Amino acid sequence: MSVFASQIFEAVDDVQAVVIHDAARRVVWASSGSDGLQSGKAHQFDLKHGSARERIGSLTVLTHPGSSGNAEFVSATVAPIVRCVERQIDINAELSSVRQVSDATRLGMKLLVELDKLDESADPEQSIRTLLRQSAGHFGATFSAALLPGFKIQVLHPQTLAGEGSPGRRGSGGEAPGF
Repeated sequence: MSVFASQIFEAVDDVQAVVIHDAARRVVWASSGSDGLQSGKAHQFDLKHGSARERIGSLTVLTHPGSSGNAEFVSATVAPIVRCVERQIDINAELSSVRQVSDATRLGMKLLVELDKLDESADPEQSIRTLLRQSAGHFGATFSAALLPGFKIQVLHPQTLAGEGSPGRRGSGGEAPGF
């Protein structure tokens, strides 16, 4: 933001400070020297985000008392810089969402790699248990189940949730609790 504030200071005479507020009017950024401000003329610009152009805050340019710059000049000069600030906010938001998607994709790929390591020669029930345990861990679940009534398969993770202290097992023919 300091780059944009510098452009405003260069383009408009008598600027005391540039301050950015969020939608709740809290200061989220202020140029250096903004703590000892004198009363002056405040020129406020809405900051909008995204394709819906939702208002997310404001950028305020405070000029010194008795400044010769009129409101129309300040508005015409600062408006293009405000658009650049908005574009920067949009870019930062998009990069943030890409990072979040990348993290989710990375975790999904990690699960797939772990599942790919399942030994094809292992007992099928044990493979299903491993699949359920790893899937529950991946999704943060406390319970997972593979229920295939047509094959009389009922495998639960953790096994102690199978009811009456008996482990969930293949071919039990019974119902899982709550199903």
